[in-house]
Amino acid sequence: MTPMGFRSSLQAALKKALAGLNVLDVAPVIEQPADDRHGDYSSNVAMLLAPRLKKAPLEIAKEIIHNLPKLEFIERIKVEKPGFINFHLKEKS
Repeated sequence: MTPMGFRSSLQAALKKALAGLNVLDVAPVIEQPADDRHGDYSSNVAMLLAPRLKKAPLEIAKEIIHNLPKLEFIERIKVEKPGFINFHLKEKS
């Protein structure tokens, strides 16, 4: 899969997860962190939603990953302070 393919697949999965939180009008941004320790891709959508949902970004991020559909190419997902969602891809074999 190409980097754009990973990014668009992650964005679609995040939109589905956000729908589980009744957030239908947000297009989550997926970025590549400058530091590889923070994953292959990352999103700050939980921090952007915190004022609107009146919850802590970490709590929102945990709810998002709980609602996230399974993605075959993701090894693990990690929530980092203050509310980043970091995605680590599976290694190619």
